[in-house]
Amino acid sequence: MTAVTPAQRRVQVTPIRLIQRDTHSLANNGTGMAPYFMTIALFVGCITLNIIYDAGQRHGKYRYFALAWLDKMSFLWGFVVLAASALWFGVWQINGLRPVHPLATYLFSLLIILAFFSLVTCFRLWLGLTGAWLMLLFMIFQIGCSGGTYPIELTNPLLRAFHPYLPMTIAMSGLHQTISLGGSITEQVAILVGMVVAFSLGTLAYFYRHQDVSAE
Repeated sequence: MTAVTPAQRRVQVTPIRLIQRDTHSLANNGTGMAPYFMTIALFVGCITLNIIYDAGQRHGKYRYFALAWLDKMSFLWGFVVLAASALWFGVWQINGLRPVHPLATYLFSLLIILAFFSLVTCFRLWLGLTGAWLMLLFMIFQIGCSGGTYPIELTNPLLRAFHPYLPMTIAMSGLHQTISLGGSITEQVAILVGMVVAFSLGTLAYFYRHQDVSAE
């Protein structure tokens, strides 16, 4: 047998001490849950707006379909930006949320709602109210896949498989960084910007497909 040296014996009998160092401390559980509920609120707002307001309804005639699209979308973009700003005011002034990066959290919230709105509106335009209800079902599915209430590792394999690729997962990941972790959100920003561009082109295609030829 190999002889045990005194130094090795001391290591064996010395209790192990764990030292925990938090990257950023959380003030309370609400701070940790904020990305989850903020993301849900923004998605619900986009669905609600698309149910009560028909983005495809024209008011007046336009010579070019792109102008009709810009007129309608600029109004709706302004509305959702205002809604996201109201949400930010509420969590900051009323709930007392204090993110690591307040400005980045606010600006990222604006990007989130623009991405969600572009997605929901595209489905609403092409599929009517059916598209809005499909987005509602999609949101419920995302809630199960997001890991916001319980760690995603505790869910079933199907939900874990979809988890990394869902818009709400991307949004929550970015908010976790700006609110409590302080890391980079470059990847999340790139994905959400891509969503805005892709689904905005989808809504533009709808206006092209349904342009008023009598106004040409």
